[in-house]
Amino acid sequence: MATELSEHHFGGVLAAFDGGRFPLDAGASKVLRLMLERPEGCDAVLRPDGFEVRFGWSPSRHRYNLAAGPQAVSYLLDLAQAAAGAIEVQAVVGPATVAALDGDAWSFEARRVWLTRSTSSVAIAVRRTDANEPPRSLRPFPEPIDYPPPSFVELSSAQFCPACGALGSRLRQLMTGFLVCSACGGSFQAPH
Repeated sequence: MATELSEHHFGGVLAAFDGGRFPLDAGASKVLRLMLERPEGCDAVLRPDGFEVRFGWSPSRHRYNLAAGPQAVSYLLDLAQAAAGAIEVQAVVGPATVAALDGDAWSFEARRVWLTRSTSSVAIAVRRTDANEPPRSLRPFPEPIDYPPPSFVELSSAQFCPACGALGSRLRQLMTGFLVCSACGGSFQAPH
């Protein structure tokens, strides 16, 4: 659900397309590193209700703080040398090194990026490329796997975790019926 703060951050994402530039901070640098560094690429979507990335090496959705959105999009648009007011951008970016903001500097090889703006979302795709490769059409990743929400059980009497000894009566229950200790993450068979 979009909040006033997330609407503000999404407004910053759209402002980046209109030429607004936002300095990269440590959080946005981390998200960009995850998006650009590995060769498998990613698909991302930014909306007023969040920032979601699907990586080529993982079939699930990874959610990030939308506050990193304006800086990340601004940086990608700068790398792509996009004109202010662009609606769609396709460019080869890199190889490049991103300065250390909170840790070590990091680098990435040449990547083809697609950025597409609408009034309600911004889509980003990153793929490995050869810098001399001509523009090409985007091949999206397969739809992500949606994992079921966690299920919890309330036991009539508290149980000790066999791994760490923590006592608990409200435990996560896996689809196999095993219970998960909230203290150590170990799983064990439910009592009969």
